[in-house]
Amino acid sequence: MHKLWFFLTLFILMASCEKDQVQLPSGPGTATVDSVLLTHDDFDSLTVKYNSSSSSSSIYNYVGGYRDANCKTVLVFTNFTALHDTDADADSLVVTSARIILSEYQTWGNPESFTFQTFLIPQTEEYSWSDTSDFDTYWQSVNPQLTPLNTFPYTSDSLVIPIGTDVADSWWNPEEDVTNNGIVLNYHSAGEDAMVGYYSSDYSSVSNWPRLELTCTVFDSSGTKDSTFTVYANRDFTYSELRNTGTTPPFFVSQGAIRRAFITSSLLLPAVEGKSINYAEISLTVNPLESHFDHDSLTVYVGLFTSEDWETKNFLFSSYQNPAKIYKDNPTVSIPVTEVLMDLQDNSGTAVNGLFIRLGSELYGFNQIAFDPDSVQMKIVTTEF
Repeated sequence: MHKLWFFLTLFILMASCEKDQVQLPSGPGTATVDSVLLTHDDFDSLTVKYNSSSSSSSIYNYVGGYRDANCKTVLVFTNFTALHDTDADADSLVVTSARIILSEYQTWGNPESFTFQTFLIPQTEEYSWSDTSDFDTYWQSVNPQLTPLNTFPYTSDSLVIPIGTDVADSWWNPEEDVTNNGIVLNYHSAGEDAMVGYYSSDYSSVSNWPRLELTCTVFDSSGTKDSTFTVYANRDFTYSELRNTGTTPPFFVSQGAIRRAFITSSLLLPAVEGKSINYAEISLTVNPLESHFDHDSLTVYVGLFTSEDWETKNFLFSSYQNPAKIYKDNPTVSIPVTEVLMDLQDNSGTAVNGLFIRLGSELYGFNQIAFDPDSVQMKIVTTEF
């Protein structure tokens, strides 16, 4: 009998119109199927918020200014075991040349015009970070204290960064109270619109990791010999900040300097509270003139966010997010969000909640998808027993 009522409910749901309610006969199997359509005026806000893309867990490091992102990279080399394991003591090993080599992953724009700059992070204090560090706070403390090292041009495939022997000595054989905090790789900003990506120490192949090559003369009891030691970066990260590019779209998502789109509505929770969600979807129209597609299609994710304090960005993001592909040549997209609204039901006690949209692989590209705010609609079909 229960199966009969279930299939009867499903049949009536499929046959119902968007705005019409359907009432089953009174009795043990009574149910109301309702379809709600939220349009632009039903949303309290359609907002874009910046999400820091600074990370020490990306498989690439970036340097440059491209689209809405301005990036520089921090590199630290501290694993000098090979030098310390030589038979000679520290005074018998002389560094004669030093260079850092970065392997290129990809470029955007015109990096051939770049003049790179390196800066030494102060060695009199310890500046450290981890995957859970506040990179903005770290950068604000380091940035005013940086000491310029050198400048050099862009080279394709591999970037060779000259390092003074005095800096190399202070890294592998530091004096008392000196801490190896690494260097910053940046570029001289003169209106260039370009970005270079280099493999990081989180990349799967060690041969592509950033490496410090030290050519040394070793003095021991048998005479002298020249040796080259390779030290791989054991820590690195890209610090990214918003780049002033003039006007920005009113409702969009982007990579590089990560922006996510947020949707809130006071009608959203009442539409699903105490009901069984049969189906839900968001419909949007892409504005191609304000979008950047480096591929034929881009993946976006829609999830639930909750916040006790909307203004301070104290967000929690749902682990379950509905994916969808958006194609460059097809401006209209509908994204199923049934499971996301089920998450909303489970988190209904939060002060502020709503949906967010983000680009997939936010750390790996500089794409942007702009949406027409007036096109945003949400359809919700529920059953109330």
